[in-house]
Amino acid sequence: MEPQLPYINHKDDMISAKTLVRLGYPAVSRRLGHMMEWTADSNWPVASVLMSFLSSLGDPVVPEIQKVLRGDDLTSKYSCISNIITFMPKDAAVYFRKDLERLANRPTKEEIEEELHEVAQSALAELDWREMEGV
Repeated sequence: MEPQLPYINHKDDMISAKTLVRLGYPAVSRRLGHMMEWTADSNWPVASVLMSFLSSLGDPVVPEIQKVLRGDDLTSKYSCISNIITFMPKDAAVYFRKDLERLANRPTKEEIEEELHEVAQSALAELDWREMEGV
C-alpha cells in the first residue's frame, strides 16, 4: 500500500511541504506538479523548502519545469529559473537551454517588463554551457 501523500493547502503549510520532501522521490512522483505550483512565488514560506528539493531531483522534474517555462505565468517562470533551474544538476538543466536562450535573446515585451531576460541570461552564465558541449 502506498503512503498517503498530503496536499499543500496554503502558502504557510510547512507541515505538508516538509512531509513531501521527507518522503522523497520516487514516493512523491505523483505530486511533483502540485509541488511545482507552490514554487510560483519565492516569497511563500513553502516555496523555499520545495525549490531546494525539486532542484535536487534532476530528470524527474524536467517535464514539470518545461510546463512552467512554456506557460503564461511570468512570476512562476522567474521563480523557477532563479531558484530551481540554476541549482539543478547541469545534465538535467541542459533540457532548458533552448527555453533560456529564447528568453535571454528574444523576450516578449511582457517578459522584459518582468525581467525574465535578465534572469535567463544569469542562468545561462551560472550553468556555464561550455561544460555541456557535446551533450
